[in-house]
Amino acid sequence: MANKRIHAQNDHDVASSAWSVRSRSEMDAAIKEVIRSRNENRVLAMCKGNAITNTGKRIQMAKMLILTIIPTVALIIIASVDVKRLSTKQAIGREVQDMIRLSTEVGMLIHQMQLERGYTSLYISDSTGTETRILVEQSYVNTNNKLDQMTYWPGETKTGLRRFKTKKDLSKHLNRYRSDVLFSSALPDLNSVLEFYNDVIKEFTTWMYAAITFSQEGDDWRMIVAYQLLVISKNDIGIERTLGSVYFLVGHFQSHDEYLWYLREKNMGKGNFEASLLFSPVVKELFVANSDDNTHIIHTNIENMRREISGIGSSSNGNSSSNSSSTTNSHYCNIYSNNVTSGSLGRSKWWFINMTSHLNLLFAVQNDLAEVLLSSIHSDLEHDTKNMSVSITLLCVILIICPLVVFYVKTMVSDIQRYALSLADQTIELSKERQRTESLLYQMIPKAVADQLKSNQEVEAESFAEVTIFFSDIVGFTSISSSCSPLEVVTLLNTLYVCFDTRLELYDVYKVETIGDAYMVASGVPKKNGRKHAAEIGTLALDLNHHVTHLEIPHMPGTPLRLRAGIHTGPVVAGVVGSKMPRYCLFGDTVNTASRMESTGQRE
Repeated sequence: MANKRIHAQNDHDVASSAWSVRSRSEMDAAIKEVIRSRNENRVLAMCKGNAITNTGKRIQMAKMLILTIIPTVALIIIASVDVKRLSTKQAIGREVQDMIRLSTEVGMLIHQMQLERGYTSLYISDSTGTETRILVEQSYVNTNNKLDQMTYWPGETKTGLRRFKTKKDLSKHLNRYRSDVLFSSALPDLNSVLEFYNDVIKEFTTWMYAAITFSQEGDDWRMIVAYQLLVISKNDIGIERTLGSVYFLVGHFQSHDEYLWYLREKNMGKGNFEASLLFSPVVKELFVANSDDNTHIIHTNIENMRREISGIGSSSNGNSSSNSSSTTNSHYCNIYSNNVTSGSLGRSKWWFINMTSHLNLLFAVQNDLAEVLLSSIHSDLEHDTKNMSVSITLLCVILIICPLVVFYVKTMVSDIQRYALSLADQTIELSKERQRTESLLYQMIPKAVADQLKSNQEVEAESFAEVTIFFSDIVGFTSISSSCSPLEVVTLLNTLYVCFDTRLELYDVYKVETIGDAYMVASGVPKKNGRKHAAEIGTLALDLNHHVTHLEIPHMPGTPLRLRAGIHTGPVVAGVVGSKMPRYCLFGDTVNTASRMESTGQRE
């Protein structure tokens, strides 16, 4: 009998061990089932993974780090691109700023060479005049001074100069021609003078057009274009001044081509100036700001003399306009007499004075526009510097935070994975406990009834037409209990019921309850089995009667146990009674009859 009890215990241990092994092997599948989504698509499937295996943990960690690093790298790229863009913009702004400063100096040089061109043209046309020679020589000195005052040379810039790489090259070129003008026996003609200076001035204006090409990305490119148009307009108006001075000195143009030349330069000068007004309204504002009360009179004189040159006005009109304004404009050139009616030389000088005043006004607008440009570019550079500082600060913050973010994400994912493993273990343990609980519940209440109770369903009583009831108890249990301690009684009953419970698993029966030494078993309830219930109970009764004789009372060696049983077949009503500790109970005369048969049965 001891061997049989050991065998039963071993069966239980094997079952427990099998469950443990099975839980280990099914652990991965169980977790996958927990984290699986019913409506899972490919995108969601890529975001999920099994955090139980080492490979799954690495893949999940890599996904989380990639998701963290991608936006961080994007921020770094955006900040770097912004810093590079601002740096490039600042470099362009500085180049434009330097170009404007240099253009201002070049503009002063061009302005002085335009004056030198005009005085040289007058000297060529009136070589016998001492005043014109003095003006020419003084213009040479002024041009040289402007050339020496230049701090930077256009030939050293990116665009460079085609001919005059250094100041010395230009100085040698000018001095060589000046020597021919002042000391040569054969004076050059007017066209050669204009071509010489125009060729030099064109070299610098071409440089200005080339210099503006790399600065068109700036915000002030309209003002820069207007500035260049002003320079070109001054050059055209300067040629117009020279040709008009020769016209009034000689009294006519040398040829029809010279007349067309004058008209072309006049129209181009006016057109470029009007274009500069259209490109930037600042030009008009500066023009008005630099104008005074004499500006209108000067422009009126210039327009009247222009009409005279073009053949629209008469010579008398030109003389009257000159006489009416001679006193007003005397301060522009104090070496001339206020009496400008003394022949063609006076009219030529009068035209030269008015045109020079107009060019000086344009030169003042040009310089003021350069200052406005420099101020605007300086303001833009300061704004870009602030923005670049913010961008660099943001980039540094991102570079500092990025490793911290990656570290914290890695730590957090590791914690989550550890928590997932802990949760998986707890889920498995919970599943085991649930199985144990359900197993105990199913031993107390039939499985079908227990499932109804777990789902909060009301369990109604059920009638069974034929059920076989088995009652049994131990003969002389009262006297046996009186000679035993309470602990020995419990040990005795546990040994008895373990034996009975083990044998019940071999038959289609249901253990209803035990009260003390009384043992109640039924067949055909709660699961109906046709007419086999009587045979099952009968066979069980013989089996239990046989095995009980092999059991001994632990504290009474040699004293066997004897079983008394009662069996009856008939209808019963079964149902759950109670809510705190519900019990599955059987009711009816069949139960009472079986109980009376047991209590009045023959003792073995």
